[in-house]
Amino acid sequence: MFEDSVAHESINTLPFPVIHPERSDLITRLLEQLSILKEEVEELKAAREEDQKTIQQLKLVVELYIDPDPRVLDPYHEDCMPLRVAAKSRTAAIRESPQRLLALEYWREEMEGTHAEPKQKSDAELLIALLLANNGKMLYQEARKKFPRLDKSGFSQLVKTMQDRIHTEVYHKDHRKKLLILNKKV
Repeated sequence: MFEDSVAHESINTLPFPVIHPERSDLITRLLEQLSILKEEVEELKAAREEDQKTIQQLKLVVELYIDPDPRVLDPYHEDCMPLRVAAKSRTAAIRESPQRLLALEYWREEMEGTHAEPKQKSDAELLIALLLANNGKMLYQEARKKFPRLDKSGFSQLVKTMQDRIHTEVYHKDHRKKLLILNKKV
């Protein structure tokens, strides 16, 4: 028992090692360098995984090039038939979509009362081109003078049918005049 207490007391009386400030700075710098190295190792591991994925993809391409699947070579293979049927139906739907869109647009114009006749459509295109040439803005009266075959009511009807493309505002210098302005989305 005496030996235990002596051994215990001798351990407590030993001086603790004193770390010099120079050594503590060295230890902190080493720890910082160690953490930087750990981060670099993690980055390298992530890059290696990406490289492995790329290698696997390239191996698949090489295998398909060397020994292609019969479905790739023969579009009439029995496994490709459902894909061909689906592709045909999609292309048919795409071919019909412009007619559907035109019919829906015509129906919308009729419901809104802004349906344009063929002459009005060409006049509308001319008016848009005229506004584009004038940076998207033009006095209402000047624009009406560019369409001599249209009277006042005809021109106002044309502007009314183009409400989704053109809007009017009061001219800031002379409040008696109106300004035609092209909307951002033409």
